[in-house]
Order: sequence, then C-alpha cells, then structure tokens
Amino acid sequence: MASNLGNAMYFFIEGEIALMEENQNLALENLHEASKLYPQSSTIYNTIGEVYQNQNDYISALENYKYAYNLNQDEILGFKIIGLYKQMGQMDRANDFLDQLLITHPNNVQLLYEKAQLHFGNENWEGLIRIYAKIYESERDESILKRMIEIGNATATIQKVYDEILRIESTNKDHVILLEILSQIAYSLEQYERAILHLDNLKVKVGSNASYLLLGDIYMKIGNYEAAKLNFEFVYNDGVNNFEIMRALLICYSNLNELQREISFSKSMMDIYPEENLGFESYALSLLEDGKITDAISTLLIAKQKFTENFSILFYLGSAYKEIGQYDDALIEFESALKLQPESGIIWHSMAIIYEDLNQYEFSDSLFSKILASDLQNAMDMNDYAYIISERESSTTEDLEFALDLAEKAIDLDPTNSMIMDTLGWIYFQLGETNLALKYLQNSVEISGDNSVILEHLGDVYLKMGNVKKAQDNFNKAVMLNPTNAMLKAKLEPLND
Repeated sequence: MASNLGNAMYFFIEGEIALMEENQNLALENLHEASKLYPQSSTIYNTIGEVYQNQNDYISALENYKYAYNLNQDEILGFKIIGLYKQMGQMDRANDFLDQLLITHPNNVQLLYEKAQLHFGNENWEGLIRIYAKIYESERDESILKRMIEIGNATATIQKVYDEILRIESTNKDHVILLEILSQIAYSLEQYERAILHLDNLKVKVGSNASYLLLGDIYMKIGNYEAAKLNFEFVYNDGVNNFEIMRALLICYSNLNELQREISFSKSMMDIYPEENLGFESYALSLLEDGKITDAISTLLIAKQKFTENFSILFYLGSAYKEIGQYDDALIEFESALKLQPESGIIWHSMAIIYEDLNQYEFSDSLFSKILASDLQNAMDMNDYAYIISERESSTTEDLEFALDLAEKAIDLDPTNSMIMDTLGWIYFQLGETNLALKYLQNSVEISGDNSVILEHLGDVYLKMGNVKKAQDNFNKAVMLNPTNAMLKAKLEPLND
C-alpha cells in the first residue's frame, strides 16, 4: 500500500508538472496512472475532472468529479458537478443532484441559494418561497422575508408565504417581526380570525398603537363594532386623535346606536377638523336621528356655506326640510344637488315623493320614469312606484294595472321580497282580487314577520272577505306595532263595539 501511494504521488506530481507545461494529454496519462495506483484519492479524480472540463469534455469531467465526491462528500465538488450539469443544459439532473446534496447538507446556505436560483429559473414560486424560508432560518435576515412577500404578491402565492413563515420557529430577536408580518399577511388574505390571534399576541409583546389600529379595522370589517370601538378608543385615549381614528369611532358609535356619543364626538370633530365636511355631516345626521331637525338644519346651513360643492350636504339639507314639510326649501336644495350630480337617482326619488305628497302627479310620474329608465334591474324602484300609484285616490283601473305590471316585474327580479309581495297584495285588493291579495299578503307576513303596514293591509282584505275576527286580530297587531296611527285605530274601533 505504501509503495502504491508513493508511486501514485510520483505520477500525480508528474501530472501537475505537465499541466504547468500546458501539456494536458501527458498530464491526463500521469493522473490516470496515479488514480489506478491509489483510487481512494478524491484529489486525483478532482484534478482529472478539471483537466477534462478545461478540454470541454464535460462527460468525462462529470464522471471524475462524481468519483471524487463519492470519496469525501465535499461541498465544493458538489457545486462543480451542479455547475457542469447547468453548463450542459441538464437542469433536471442539476436539480436532482442538488437535492442529494441538501440531504447531507440541509443547512448549507450556498446550496439553498443554488436551489433558489433553480426554482426561480423554473418559475417554481412555491418551491422558491419554501427555500427562502429555510435560508431565513439560517440567516435571520429580515430582507429575505420581504423578498418572500414580494414574490408572493407578484405570483399570487402569498398564502404559501404565510404558511412558510408560520412554520418558522421564532427567536427572541425576531418574534415581534414575525408576528407583525403574519398579522399583515393574514389581514391581506382576509383571514381575519388568524390576524386577530397574531395581533393579540403582538399586543402582549409590544405596546404599539399599530396593533390596536389594525385590530380595530379588522373588527369593523367583520361587523364586531364593539370590539372595534374598544381598540380605537385605546389609541384615541392614548392621545392619538387624528382624523381617521375619529372617523372610525364615529362609524362604530353609529352602528352601535350610541347616539349621544355620536352627537358629542361628531361635534368634537367639527371643532378639531373644521376643514373636513364629515364632522358636520355626522353631527347633522345624528341630530336628525335624535329628532332635533331644526338644529340639524342650522348645522347643515353652516356646512353649506363652508363646503359649497358638497352633494351630500345639499341632499341632507333637502331631506331635513322635507321631514318638516318645508317642501319649497327642500326642492331648492335638491335642485342644487342635481347641478352637481344631474343623474342622481336618490335626488329624483326624494323629489318625486315631495311632488306625490303635493298631488303633482305629472312631476312625480316624470321623475319615476327617469328613475326606472336609469336602471331596468332595480326591483325596489319598480316596487316603490307601483305602491305609490296604488295609494293614489285618483288611480283608475288602467293605472292599477300599470302598477301591477311594475310589481310583477319587480317580484320576478326579487322573488322573496316581502315588501314587493305586500305591494302586489295591495294592488290586487284595489282591483277586487281578494283571493290573490290574501295569498301575497300572507306570504309577505310569513317572510318579514309582523309589520304594521302589511298587517293593516291583511286586515283590510279579511274585512272585505267578511272575516271580521281575523280582520280584528290583524288590526290589533298592527296597532301594537304602531300605536300612534290614528287611521288604523279608527278602523279598529267599530270592530270592537
């Protein structure tokens, strides 16, 4: 063995000398002789491989590099083999050999980056994200996480990014960063329960307002306004009273029916942000809801002077005037709003109702014609116009049949709508079709539950059919729901005698 090793060293050195003299063929002869004498030497096979590679004989080079690698599992040799496969265009073999290397060297970052390059070239985005997660576990470099997110967003694989980051075992150094990223990705994926879990953990670790703000936003999105309010109030009470936080709190108070809080808070917003219209609008609307219509009008008039091109303020002002029967003033504001939005269906509808109340049917009919023509699929607009026609004392049979046609089109568009069923029942009642009227009104009650208007209509039908007891029962239910309705009470009194 010793003599073989010595002889092998002799031929190896001769081979090296031949290489220095640029005689590659002689070098190969000597090196092959050395390998026969001492086949356990990876260095000899590596050198032979380098000579063949230099001669562009890649197959022979690969064969010798592999002999060398099998002898000592050297990572550098592994890179040479992968490089040769890539140079020969054999990407599948390069990938397979790299996988073998990663089995024995799973945490070698250079090998992981090599794998990442292959995944990138093959557009294997999920594989690329998985490898970057492994690289991050070794290097703990936040820029790698950002790169993963960029890839996920660009290739619609952000869920994979979330899953891989979730699997990373955090350290004291990066626990907060990982929680922040996980919560943001879960939020972007609309996986709100997961985002809430991450943010609750984050609040324990860091007293940052950012977690409370994002939690507030999430709770608003899922309709939990109480939880949203608590998170936004935490930030607000911490001294952060910017406009967006106040706007979010107003939304919460409104949805929670905390009217007095909404009134005081919107008043504060007016004082703090007088350049913003939202405070004025919110304050006026909350006053309207509280029945303080005159105060609401005063606020809206001030807002109108400050925000001269604001459609919403003109609409709210017109609606407030309409509420107290100041129709001329209401129509002036609505006309001003139409100058800003000439095709506004909500303004046309509001004006049509006013003209209807004034018995100026020519104007209301014209406006409803515009409304219906602007949206042929709006079932509720059809229903509203049909019901209005059915309520007119001057409506002829022809008018009622036109209203019936509208209501039938509406029910085709929205077959389970109880309000449309009520309208159909009421029109059939006006046309003398009591059985059909009864059918639709009973269906309406079954779907919507007790409603004073529908119950009154049902009572009228029963009364017409001679069923006084059922008429009385329905009128009584309707009065319980709407005890201030004098006309309804007037119907009921003779039946109670």
